[in-house]
Amino acid sequence: FGPNSLLVTSFSRATAAELADRELPLDADRIGTLHSFCFRALGKPTIAEVHVKEWNRENPRLALTPVSRKTKLDGEDAGDDLDVPLRPGDRVLQQLNRCRALMLPREDWPTAVRAFSSKWNRYKSANRLLDVCDLGERSLRDVAAAPNRPAVIVADEAQDLTPLLAALVRRWGAHADYFIMAGDDDQLV
Repeated sequence: FGPNSLLVTSFSRATAAELADRELPLDADRIGTLHSFCFRALGKPTIAEVHVKEWNRENPRLALTPVSRKTKLDGEDAGDDLDVPLRPGDRVLQQLNRCRALMLPREDWPTAVRAFSSKWNRYKSANRLLDVCDLGERSLRDVAAAPNRPAVIVADEAQDLTPLLAALVRRWGAHADYFIMAGDDDQLV
């Protein structure tokens, strides 16, 4: 199929970086996390978690720790930084992202998460922002095939995919000639 007909994705930034360092005969834009492919497919939107200054001013009881642009890989969640203390809204945002990643119906979310979600969605809409979870949700809804329509998709670390990301990669895989989900069965939950 040729090196420009392949897309290799992984769950974590570390694995994507490791794959890119292996000097595979692929362009760098053919290896990345699902979040990074979503980010590019959606036109590189402004990510809400980076721009929380106004949110924190308007919602001091739900203040969020801003995510540094330097620690992000094309819109991917930066993960937990153990050196930074959590702010009041961080745990609620984590719960919201978990509910969304698990594709739970809104009525099954905890009350505090639903309330936070309403405020957070208004903030994002007013400021034309997408959060990291929006990347997967919008791509699942609006991006039928993987960017550049690869003939072969390899999804590494498949055991770590959330239901949302698994649904997305399966949707994209349906448009490829070959779709491979690779994972470590010893790590399955």
